[in-house]
Amino acid sequence: MSKMQPEPVLEDGYLKPVELVDVFVANVVDKKKTSQIVKELAMIAPLTDLQHLKRVRISTDKGGPLQIVLYKKPPIEIHKNNVEASPYVDLHKVISCIDGIGNIYLVKVPSSPPLTRHQYNEAIKYWPVNFHEDKQISSLLSGKYFTDEELKDIERYMKMAVELALIAKRSNQQPIGAVIVDPVNKKVIAEAYDLRQAGYSLQHAVMVAVDLVAHSQGGGMWQFKDRECGLKYSQHHTSEIINDKNGPYLCTGYDLFITQEPCTMCSMALVHSRIGRVFYGSSHPAGALGTHYKIHCQQGLNHHYKVFKNCLSLETDKLYQCS
Repeated sequence: MSKMQPEPVLEDGYLKPVELVDVFVANVVDKKKTSQIVKELAMIAPLTDLQHLKRVRISTDKGGPLQIVLYKKPPIEIHKNNVEASPYVDLHKVISCIDGIGNIYLVKVPSSPPLTRHQYNEAIKYWPVNFHEDKQISSLLSGKYFTDEELKDIERYMKMAVELALIAKRSNQQPIGAVIVDPVNKKVIAEAYDLRQAGYSLQHAVMVAVDLVAHSQGGGMWQFKDRECGLKYSQHHTSEIINDKNGPYLCTGYDLFITQEPCTMCSMALVHSRIGRVFYGSSHPAGALGTHYKIHCQQGLNHHYKVFKNCLSLETDKLYQCS
């Protein structure tokens, strides 16, 4: 992997450019009355969905007046006689009468709060905003999230997944390999590959891997005939879990390393099995962890996991070029 950092697959909000909205702004002609003006505006025209904006700023012109946000420009209504009208005309009149308010004009400002340092730096070009930095997100986006030791481990597990994919390919299966690891003790819990063409269409590599983890905990649904051909689960782990009733539920806290982006079914199975992180090599047009969907980012799910893509992708892409 040549020390390349896996790319985090984040919610779209972290990656989108700054979007702008029009607001009415006025000059403060008497700075001593600024505090009183802010209080009056808070009652007359609260910012509601623009709470991230700082209400007052120093003019961008050197020596210019203070500028204060009044309210967001409302949508224009068209009356039956085709005359444009604003539902906020009366509000405009009221605000223009506030003592200390000067000229009123339109300014573009960020429509939503910045989620990243980059968005913040872009947002303040238009108007001062509040920003509470998420250190973990900033670290993920920095390209320096994983240590060299962690990168070596990711490369090692991804190479194991590639070898499993090659076993699948030789068996006329989809060339997809998967490895599930306990990152705390670096123990490999399950090694799996795709079996959907062996007669059971649900046996995608992820589903097989999760079922092997269940076997390692004394459960499991499927009985596999080909365990001697590469499918494995930790037998030592089995006795540990059976004797420990407080052990993990399926994949809680575990890492999945897989050669190809999982589909929707597999991505939801990873939600239900409580996986901790997913690392995959090649993207897929129907993939549900970054390409077609972002299942792990969906609001309302009772579990979310981190996803990283482009792990050892130069090698994983070769698996699918002629398949």
